[in-house]
Amino acid sequence: MSRRARLDRPADPSWSRDAAQPDGPPPAAAARRPAARRRLGPAAAAGLLLLSACGRPARPAASPPYLDITLPGNPTDLNSMTTQDEISYDVLNQVMEGLTRLNAAGVPQPAIAQSWTVSPDGRTYTFHLRAADWSDGTPVTAQDFVYAWQQALDPRNGSQESSMLAYIQGANALLNLQLPDPAKDAAGYRAAVAQIAPLESQLGLSAPNADTLVVTLAAPTPFWLPMTALPVYFPAPEADVARWGMSAYAQDPQHLLSDGPFVLSAWSPNSSIEMERNPDYWNASHVALAGIHAEIVPSDSTVANLYQAGQIDAVLPTIGSPELTEFEHQPGFVSVPQSAVEYVQFGVKTPGLNQRLVRLAFSEAVDRSGLASQVAGGGAQPAYALTPPVIDYMPGKLFTSLVGHVLPLQAAPSQARADLAGGLRAAGLSKLPALTLLCPSDAASENEAAALQAMWKSTLGIQVAIDSPDNSTYVADVESGDFQLALIGWNADYNDPTTFLDLFQGGSPDNFGGWSDAAFNSDLKAASATSGAPRGSDLAAAEKELLAQLPVIPLWWPARNYIVRPGVSGVIISPTGPDYYLGAAHLSVTVAS
Repeated sequence: MSRRARLDRPADPSWSRDAAQPDGPPPAAAARRPAARRRLGPAAAAGLLLLSACGRPARPAASPPYLDITLPGNPTDLNSMTTQDEISYDVLNQVMEGLTRLNAAGVPQPAIAQSWTVSPDGRTYTFHLRAADWSDGTPVTAQDFVYAWQQALDPRNGSQESSMLAYIQGANALLNLQLPDPAKDAAGYRAAVAQIAPLESQLGLSAPNADTLVVTLAAPTPFWLPMTALPVYFPAPEADVARWGMSAYAQDPQHLLSDGPFVLSAWSPNSSIEMERNPDYWNASHVALAGIHAEIVPSDSTVANLYQAGQIDAVLPTIGSPELTEFEHQPGFVSVPQSAVEYVQFGVKTPGLNQRLVRLAFSEAVDRSGLASQVAGGGAQPAYALTPPVIDYMPGKLFTSLVGHVLPLQAAPSQARADLAGGLRAAGLSKLPALTLLCPSDAASENEAAALQAMWKSTLGIQVAIDSPDNSTYVADVESGDFQLALIGWNADYNDPTTFLDLFQGGSPDNFGGWSDAAFNSDLKAASATSGAPRGSDLAAAEKELLAQLPVIPLWWPARNYIVRPGVSGVIISPTGPDYYLGAAHLSVTVAS
């Protein structure tokens, strides 16, 4: 799949919290990428046919062994400087490494950076890099980090997660740099491009030597360090990217160098991905696996049967209903609360959906308790707010304690019908236009969409069609805003409410539905200028405004349910960022082929 770069997408200065002061408080940081979720659907009856479905290559029994897993779809972009989707994140987390890695508690651990210090004002981080090599044997240097972050901020590259770098001093100026359409304004485009290099030189980034990286933030940001484990913060080999070009980099194994525990050795789209142990990895002696075979299996029921038939070694986040009752008492099953939320987003440019009362009616027609228990399953909780109740606004202080239970858990049919009628009158409409709900193509998401479709039909008399394209098309449609309603699941990238709230800031490139609200933006701007309890109050005010205006309908907070076969150990599931890390995994038994 070719890279989905949006090279001509301008950054809107109105979304910066302080556009006039590019080194001031940072703007919105992207929340977790939309992607097909792993929630297993009903088991298929013809289980015996599945033994030939898993196309892992024949290998002799060997030590160290290979680990067999599945992916729900193709990675859409393995360029760490530009990618956003969940599947790409999970693959990159095995073959690449940044300054830090997160442990199972979400705490950053030394990775390419063996140590670091922080200035007394909390703004300047000095990272001391260990001796580490790329998979071609060349050293990983501090300049590789500077280069990669500059490229992610370069508006010509269309990075999907560039706003994650917003906390770096000077980053706002690049994030807010607008590139005119070169076909319509060639001179303006050239003038804008000419500003990029000078703005890059003003970033709070320096590499005084190959082993030292100095990062200065625009303001003290206590949750920033864990973000250095995210793909957009990975390094990139400057000479190779320049030689291959951004359009070719990471599009196949031949054009991707690794500094992580594995290398991408083969990629057959819609079939499988092979990752082999990286002998040049700095900690290669502690990597127990010979490699990872990832079969691309979009069917949830097929994944369940592959595990039961012994064809895969783990079902990684997350197992859902109805297989939960089948798996939850088996050895190797784990269930933990997830830093994620499932919601429906409105495309507010659609006639009628720009009315608050219409959106409120759609929300009031939803039975959140029923959806969580009967449709989502797997330990999901009905969402009475947006930010899940595992996110802190201060260390040890849950954000939900400030927001409270805002949304009702049961439907309110009479009120929903009254609000729909009022919203249509305000919009000057007798009825809504034809509407379609966009969702991923996996069975669990389609079941969710069908349940919502039935609720809206029964309560509001509105027939909403369902569109469930493949994962790449789904992600592209969400990112382009090409939807009336979209079913989206987002995971936290870091432990702070802004990982969700900043997603909806007016003008943010990740505000896919196009909603903007002055009070909400003002509350977020106020939060960026303070800390501690006052900051928590401002963030809570922002979330309450969002829940009053309802550009999205929060549905439930999922749990992460996964299972690994007896003999598999060391799989790290982090509460934020990429779903899992297999560099520390062990497989002490050979799974029969």
